[in-house]
Amino acid sequence: MGPWSVSVNQRKNHGFALVSVLWGIVILSLILMAFSADTRMEIKMVKNTIERIQMMAIADGGIETAIYFLLNSNSKNRWSPNGAFHKIKMRKGDLQVNVQDEGGKIDLNMASKELLQKLFSSLYAELEIDSSLADAIIDWREKNDPKKLNHAKDLNYREVGLAYGAKHAPFESVKELRLVLGMTDEIYNVIQSVVTVYSQQAKPEKKTAPVQVLKALSDLSETELKKILSERESLRESEDQSSEPNIGVYRIQSEAKDGTGVSFSRYAIVRLTGVKENPFLIYEVGQSKITGKLLKDE
Repeated sequence: MGPWSVSVNQRKNHGFALVSVLWGIVILSLILMAFSADTRMEIKMVKNTIERIQMMAIADGGIETAIYFLLNSNSKNRWSPNGAFHKIKMRKGDLQVNVQDEGGKIDLNMASKELLQKLFSSLYAELEIDSSLADAIIDWREKNDPKKLNHAKDLNYREVGLAYGAKHAPFESVKELRLVLGMTDEIYNVIQSVVTVYSQQAKPEKKTAPVQVLKALSDLSETELKKILSERESLRESEDQSSEPNIGVYRIQSEAKDGTGVSFSRYAIVRLTGVKENPFLIYEVGQSKITGKLLKDE
């Protein structure tokens, strides 16, 4: 074998080594790119998590802020529980909070069939919901009475594939409505914000009732409705508030949102006791959404 052959073999070995090195660089680059992409994704996920936690903290702070202003001893600073939104500018985002008197809503355990039916009609005039849904709500909350053929009604649940019948006991929460025969997600999502289990009144308080509830009150004329709404607007624009302290059960809705679109919404059902040593009790806390003027629990 001559020197020329040795030189050719060396060049082949050098070329193979060069190709191997280049392939190694390419593979290493791909690994680094994948690692970099994963790292960026993880950083973005961590950033989003941090932002969401911040919005959760701000929303929770909104609940506490509302309780403070509901309990405020100065009537001029005290919030009225009429559903008006209060907007607060925060360093990390924007906060909007509203307070709705549960006494202004329709109580599922106390309302008459007529009032329930009128509520459905006012919210769903185009659907013409028949009286069977109001009947089912009343049947759910009433004690089992053999004379009313409740067993036969319970069979209706099984006919639509439900393995239970009516509860025959008071509603413990609004969410229990989902179990009532004939209740759909569409109807529930609309009425959940205007019904309650806390007022213990046959009729809602007109002064703090949502507009949808006011329209459902059979004894309220169009003129009376406009007058109540006008008085409310005047009260919101003035600095004068009732000198009477807020005592009762209220739903507080708090939504925090930052500049990038990250948001979080919290609700709480709170009873203000009027007792100095223990001024409030929290009945419920949950996550929800503000959809237009309606509140939707998740």
